[in-house]
Amino acid sequence: MHRPSIAAAFCVTMLLLGFGLSARPARAGFVVTLEQVGSDVVASGSGAIDLTDLSPPFFNIGFFSHLIPNDGVINTGQVSSIDEYSGITGPTSFGSAGDEVASSGSGDLVGISGLEDNLVVPAGYISGEALSDSATYDNRTLASLGVIPGTYTWTWGSGPTADSFTLDIIAPAAVPEPSSLLLLAGGLIGLVMLLGVRSRSTDGENREASAGTVAGSLVAARKGGLGAAGAGAAGYGRGRRGWVGRDEAWRFWSASIDADNRRSFLGLRPRCCQLRTRLMTAAPRFCRDIAASFATARSAPPR
Repeated sequence: MHRPSIAAAFCVTMLLLGFGLSARPARAGFVVTLEQVGSDVVASGSGAIDLTDLSPPFFNIGFFSHLIPNDGVINTGQVSSIDEYSGITGPTSFGSAGDEVASSGSGDLVGISGLEDNLVVPAGYISGEALSDSATYDNRTLASLGVIPGTYTWTWGSGPTADSFTLDIIAPAAVPEPSSLLLLAGGLIGLVMLLGVRSRSTDGENREASAGTVAGSLVAARKGGLGAAGAGAAGYGRGRRGWVGRDEAWRFWSASIDADNRRSFLGLRPRCCQLRTRLMTAAPRFCRDIAASFATARSAPPR
């Protein structure tokens, strides 16, 4: 009952394995990265190349690491003999400068020429073998080499034998301009100053509030009772409004003292009037007593 299902599964598995074994793995081609590393520019390449669809090679000797941006040429690796193939298509330039020779190179010498449609590999290279190389341009920048950052790809062939050579020129990280740094510094300084001013303003308000509270307390002590709390609150409220509030608090206190003094004087006036009346009433009697004393003394016989 289950034999047909088992047989079908076995057949499907074998078919999948067969396709898997016969399928050609995806190719990434050969990739060269050109980037700024410290004070130098470094080119590094790796990958494998399929030569199936290219024309028969042309042997050459004495190739070296260099680049010609305006001709779309870059060779990377140590000095060696090469095989030169034709039949590629792609960009004819990746910059505007002329020939620039690398300070040093190592590894398999691999290169491309977009203007001449040529591919360069080490002499005797076998299609599909792994390749790796590097080249260094001492004390140079991408700008001084005349290259334009971007990705440039050359291709050849079709179907399972299609392949490619890719040059990836990595733009350097952006560095803030001096004007941007000055603006940033100015903004930070302004923020610090603003925080300092607000802090001093808060301290000033606290001092003025304290002065207003003291003034209100003095008025409160002068008046006493419920008027003390009201005067204290009034003094505090006036002090919170700053210097003007402080002056108002002190004027309020002075006016309160003057009012108290006027009330005291008005209360003293009737007493003074009463004293004056008593003096005027007692004066005649005092004078009469003095006169009588003189008369008695004059009429008395001498001793």
